[in-house]
Amino acid sequence: MEWSRVKSIMIGIFFVVNVVLFISYFSNTKTSFSIDDKTLESTAIILKKHNIVIDAHIIPKTYQDTRTFELKKIYETPKKAADAFWEKAKTQDWDYFSPQRTRVTERTFEYIADVDTSKTFDLKNASKLAGKIVSALGLDDKMNIESKIEHFENHVKITYNQIYEGTKVLDTALIFEFNQHGLYRIFGDNWLCDYVLSGGISPTKPITEILVDFAVNSQFQSIQQVTSIEFGYFVGDRQNKVSISLIPVWKLCTQNEEYFFDARNGDLL
Repeated sequence: MEWSRVKSIMIGIFFVVNVVLFISYFSNTKTSFSIDDKTLESTAIILKKHNIVIDAHIIPKTYQDTRTFELKKIYETPKKAADAFWEKAKTQDWDYFSPQRTRVTERTFEYIADVDTSKTFDLKNASKLAGKIVSALGLDDKMNIESKIEHFENHVKITYNQIYEGTKVLDTALIFEFNQHGLYRIFGDNWLCDYVLSGGISPTKPITEILVDFAVNSQFQSIQQVTSIEFGYFVGDRQNKVSISLIPVWKLCTQNEEYFFDARNGDLL
């Protein structure tokens, strides 16, 4: 075969490979966008005309294309999760998730401890103990999680959330509660331990468009005060589902309700 022909074939192959790599790169790269102040103020005015009051400053000014994920749960139900945690707790000689002190629903599990009120617990150690339990019982199995600590008078609450690429899942949580006598409650909401099967990139609809559509279609008769807007992921109902799609959402909170909007198309979930 002539060298010139071989060279042409090789050039063609390299060209095709580069095109594939180029497409692959941009199909997995996020694009960021911003919303100008005038649009934010106009959005607040439109909402007010429809009985929704919002401070324009709490409307997110930036957004970006979002990674989507396909997840598979490790435990089929909260009951099976609690049973698995109990088996691990027994190896540590712990009572956590013992059947007689654990309640489950279709979505949640809750362990209520038999607290010894004669003992005193240093609430400064709450975070350390919660972390030890999470690790030993595999409550974070195959997941990235982060915690938030809230201090009250004689009470500490530690909330764990699933995190995917720095973004929180908004409708799952693992909660530990402590008082001056020790850990008295472990609560899991939609917490079945998940791992990622696959992922991709999805465009995100501006929150301003979603807010205007919501205001126009809701027709509130009384004033609704928006207290916060947060971007995150949404798992939703997963009964009888082997795997689920992790949905990027905008979460809107008013004084009375919480609303989740699919960030890809604005649909109310």
